[in-house]
Amino acid sequence: MEQHTTREAWLEKMKEELTYRVFEPKGYRVPRNIKVTCGFPSKNALTKKNMRVGEIWSNKCSAGDVFETLIHPCKSDPVEVGAIICHEICHAVCGIEDAHRRATFGRVAKNVGLEGALTSTFAGRELEKEIISIIEIIGAYPHQRLYSLPQQKKDHCRYIKLVCPDCDFYRLISRKHTEHLPTCSCGAEMVIDPKHQNPSNEELPFHKAANT
Repeated sequence: MEQHTTREAWLEKMKEELTYRVFEPKGYRVPRNIKVTCGFPSKNALTKKNMRVGEIWSNKCSAGDVFETLIHPCKSDPVEVGAIICHEICHAVCGIEDAHRRATFGRVAKNVGLEGALTSTFAGRELEKEIISIIEIIGAYPHQRLYSLPQQKKDHCRYIKLVCPDCDFYRLISRKHTEHLPTCSCGAEMVIDPKHQNPSNEELPFHKAANT
């Protein structure tokens, strides 16, 4: 198994393997000037619905004459990422201006094993097997998913556990009654179990501007 310590090296290797194993055997000529990296697309990068998880730019927009391809950092599953790369390669094969036309892009996408709506395809069974076989060679995608907002555990418990600091007695109490805590039968004032303390409501920024 190959070891890729950077995301870009892994993405580039996945692109190359998909080119040789999936596209060329079916007679498609894949441009050699495609570059793949992890980054935010130009539109719908943080939307909850219709999030754009992949994007390819025409080589006509590049000073280096390359098809710049971006894989959204919210995607970390290697099979899913492989399918996204496959989708973007289809665009390069058909021509970026073709968009998602069924007669051209749709035909290529179907022939290489992509399924689903043309704007949000996924790997069919055979393509998924091929991507998995590639992953067995190049290793796992060296990337941890990036969330658009800090992930906090939600406390759905309606009751708080009170414990006595002097004995083993405990009881449950409604959250709305925690302003005045009762005393234990032994006379000690009961306290809230640390495991049931309310999580901090402090809002944390999910990014920093480059100039701060």
